[in-house]
This record gives sequence, C-alpha cells and structure tokens, in this order.
Amino acid sequence: MSKRNLWPGNNRRLSAGRAARNGVGELSARENEVLSLVVRGLTNKQISAALAIVEITVKNHVSKILAKLRAANRTQASAIALQQGIIQFEDLPRRSGSRPDRRK
Repeated sequence: MSKRNLWPGNNRRLSAGRAARNGVGELSARENEVLSLVVRGLTNKQISAALAIVEITVKNHVSKILAKLRAANRTQASAIALQQGIIQFEDLPRRSGSRPDRRK
C-alpha cells in the first residue's frame, strides 16, 4: 500500500515502490532538496541560506532524512543516497569556486 501523495504533481518524491525496494521511507521533495545539499557537503546554515528557510527547519529535515534512510549520520545518509540512486552524483550542481579539472 503506498502513502498518499500530499503534493499533487510532485514528481520528485521517492516512489513508494522504489522506497520499499530500497528499504527506506518515502522522501518529500523538500527532503530530496536538503539531501542533495547534504551530499554536496553543505552545513545546516548554508542549506538554510540556499533554500531561504530557517536553520531549525533544516535540522528537522535532516533528522527526518536520517530516520527514513536509517542512517546514523550525514555521511552515511549521503552514501546511502548515492548508492541507492536517490541522488544522482552527476545531477548535483557544482559549487561556485570549485577547483577546475586539472587533468590534461
């Protein structure tokens, strides 16, 4: 039985079927946004600035993400998200000021 989608038209949710296959809870669109920034290594303060929300809200989202992914910390949540395809590494925006590729 799938959870009711409270955000009609929201195609960024982790589908209930995929969540069940991956053994994780269903992530909301906002949790996916926060998770993608966590994977990039941003702090709660940086995430709050990027999403124009208060830091306590970011902390709440991170706590829910950790619980749904059954992760002990942000690093483990990032690894799970990348390994299970919840977040695609190539889809992550690059940070401004990132080092250019030095390979020639």
